Amino acid sequence: MFLLALWFASSCASARYTMDLSTRVEYASRDAAWLNFTLVNLGDEIAYNVRLEPVLPAGMESNNLYVNGLPPGYVLNGSLSVNASPGMLDGTYPLVLVLRYSDRNAYPLSVVYPQSFTLGRSSSSMVAVSIPDVSLTGKEPVDYDVGVVNRDSKKHNVTIRVYLPDELDVSVEEKTVEMEALSAGRLKNTLWSAGALYDSDYAALASVSYVEDGVMHSSLASGRVRVVKPPEIRVEDSFFKRNQDALIHFIYVSLAVVFYVSAAEKGGVSAEGEKKRVRRRR
Repeated sequence: MFLLALWFASSCASARYTMDLSTRVEYASRDAAWLNFTLVNLGDEIAYNVRLEPVLPAGMESNNLYVNGLPPGYVLNGSLSVNASPGMLDGTYPLVLVLRYSDRNAYPLSVVYPQSFTLGRSSSSMVAVSIPDVSLTGKEPVDYDVGVVNRDSKKHNVTIRVYLPDELDVSVEEKTVEMEALSAGRLKNTLWSAGALYDSDYAALASVSYVEDGVMHSSLASGRVRVVKPPEIRVEDSFFKRNQDALIHFIYVSLAVVFYVSAAEKGGVSAEGEKKRVRRRR
């Protein structure tokens, strides 16, 4: 029986919550395993409607975890069963865990955690993937290109996938491309907020996988997304200060026009009165 342990902690979408997750895969057979986990709420508020759900490759299935609430400091130990169809290839597959929960105001939060799953014999990947650490300001999208490097002396058809918490989204989530031997490239992508909270950090993951000689090869990479509040734009800063001279000129011109019209009207009345007086004298 082979054990694979992995630990990954992530700050979730709120400063009041920090969820710590450690996992260990315990293989019962080639096609079946237990995903043992320890989940701890390191924050200072209860996490409600806690769900732990694996994102599995095609051909695998698993049960999910659901807990009504996870109090601060509470340690939750459990296991998820993972099963693969007998026809799946040997090798190492990417496996990502998504933790979803809500705060006391029922606002949904989520975190992604990396994991891998090996069927039969393990494999290593000659193709690596990378994602950048970026900062999002408000709802403005940013470039989020995924880097891919093929260190092998042969070309590969590779599948690239991006894994994000529910509060973030990308224009390209998954794509298969051909990588030439000893080459590097980038998958053009765009990232934006889908309800992310300001002043929060989110973990992001990307995987690359390919088949060679009937064996699956894969690797995972992680990055961080910082979401910041856009600067407040004051009216006096954004308009009046930029157009101060023009506004002063406009005010002066407007006052001059008003004064001229007013004077003209008064002059017209006086002239008419003078004409009437002349007619009376006649």
